[in-house]
Order: sequence, then structure tokens, then C-alpha cells
Amino acid sequence: MCRLKESAERMDPDEADDFLKNQIQIDDELMNKYPELRQKPCISCFQVYTTERDQLMKAIGELSLTRSGLKRQGQISYMKDLPDEMVLSRIIEPLSHPVRFSMIKALSRGGMSYKELSTLTGYKGGHLLFHVTRLIEAELVAKDATSGQYLITEKGFGLMEMIKKMYSGL
Repeated sequence: MCRLKESAERMDPDEADDFLKNQIQIDDELMNKYPELRQKPCISCFQVYTTERDQLMKAIGELSLTRSGLKRQGQISYMKDLPDEMVLSRIIEPLSHPVRFSMIKALSRGGMSYKELSTLTGYKGGHLLFHVTRLIEAELVAKDATSGQYLITEKGFGLMEMIKKMYSGL
């Protein structure tokens, strides 16, 4: 998922359709190469991955359309050019819950495990997973595949820096 997100952030709008088709082909090849992904318990994890992948790919497609429109118009993407729905769903709403805001604030100081996030928030299981997933979907937080820790993304860190500047009056 991190690879997909990183690719999406750097992607030229004209490359999005090919990228999305290629990603589905890669995942199909993975299922063929490792048939155990079609069996329990692996199928559950793979279904979670494909659901998250499809959500991300939908967002890539939406962003690509917006960027393509701006590119055709010869405009640079300023905040005023972004669709209101995208700004609300990808930036403002994810930070609007106190638990998510406290998590991203803590993550701006360093990575944390799921257990540490649970201790921080007092949330467990599905309740915590919902909020963590919301931050991941907004591309503000990512889970490191190697360590399993949750880390703030460049986008999340930039957003927190902006909030810090607003609070300090700079």
C-alpha cells in the first residue's frame, strides 16, 4: 500500500490509467503465483489489501481527473482549484476527530505501534482500527511493512507543520 501511495503522489495525470491497469495485473499475477492467497487465513488479509487498494485507486483516478483538468487549463494546483469534496474528505475530516488529531500529533514526534496508539487514545480493536484507517486513507499516516509501526507521511507532517505555524502566529 505504501508503494501505491508513493507512486500516486508522484504520478503524472496522464500515467494514471496505465498505472491502475498495471496494478490490477500485478495483483492477479501475485494470486496466480501464490495460490495460498486464495485460502484461509491469507484470503482475509488479501481481501483487506484489495479493498484498501481499490479505495486508493479510486482516489488516484479522482485526483488524476482533477490534475488533468488543471493541466489542460494550464493552471497550477492551488487550494482554490481543488474540489471542495476532496479537501474536506482528505484533509479536514480526518483531523476533525480529537482521537485522530491526538494520534497524528503524537506520530509527528515518531513512529508508534498499534498498542502504543491504543494506550495513547484509550481505544481498542475496531474502534482504534477505524480511526487509524481513516488517517491512512487520507494519506496522513502509513504503516511500515517492516517494523509494523505507524508513521506520519510527508503529507501528514506538512499538514501538522502548517497547523503549528498557525498556532504560533507565524
